[in-house]
Amino acid sequence: MVRKKKVEEKGKDGMNSVILWAPRILMIIYIAMLNYFALSGGLAGITKIIIVIFLLIFLIIAWQREIIGGFVILAFGFSMGVFFGAFSDPRGFGFLVLPIWLIGILFLVSHKINN
Repeated sequence: MVRKKKVEEKGKDGMNSVILWAPRILMIIYIAMLNYFALSGGLAGITKIIIVIFLLIFLIIAWQREIIGGFVILAFGFSMGVFFGAFSDPRGFGFLVLPIWLIGILFLVSHKINN
């Protein structure tokens, strides 16, 4: 009986660890991809570099305060969708807005589970 409980707690800690690190790693990968596209984009890449800087700032905020960072990231994803017209284009929505929303939601879930 006691042994079964320890196994369940160990599995729960592993899942909490995955949920804790998943949004951080996904955000770093997303920022790296945007940065790559920005550097190869010429003058149009300047806008993307500004977005990368904002995302780095939001990542720092979310790393320390997950709930605030999660909501800020969700709001930034929505504003990017409006600014770039990504809600009318499925490819733009899938590349710009959807990953940001997923990461923001994962930060909120991480806060909920780990606190």
